[in-house]
Amino acid sequence: MDYNQNEQNNRYVSSNRPTDPNMPNYPQTPDWGTPPSSGQNANSTFPLISMILGIASIVMCCTGVLSIPLASISIILAVLSTRKGKSMSGMSIAGICTSIFGMFFGLIFLIYMIFCVALVEVPELRSTMDPLYEQAYGMTFEEYMEYMGTPLD
Repeated sequence: MDYNQNEQNNRYVSSNRPTDPNMPNYPQTPDWGTPPSSGQNANSTFPLISMILGIASIVMCCTGVLSIPLASISIILAVLSTRKGKSMSGMSIAGICTSIFGMFFGLIFLIYMIFCVALVEVPELRSTMDPLYEQAYGMTFEEYMEYMGTPLD
């Protein structure tokens, strides 16, 4: 088998073969090219981290507290990735969109949790829930909480 016959079609054949006719014609090591420069990877790091943090903020939106900082950091990284006058990449836009989504639902959940704590702590709010609990469970809110094992003082 002659290793030179498909040299044009073989992408693993190096173009720097020896030209000495007395040397055996062994296959050469592949010419893999030069590795990408570190600047190329640095341009895609911030958008990638932004997108990952945006997705994490959606996952953590049920905690309320964790999704808001994750989304904020994600938006900051997406904006910093366009600092050099370049247009936003798709990952930056995805990071901003997922961050806004995660922050919005994290804020809604946080407001809901504050309302739930206020409902238990403020007696005036408890009395507003009595008609709803009477209709749904046949007992007042305080009776329902005692029934569930969390008596209100």
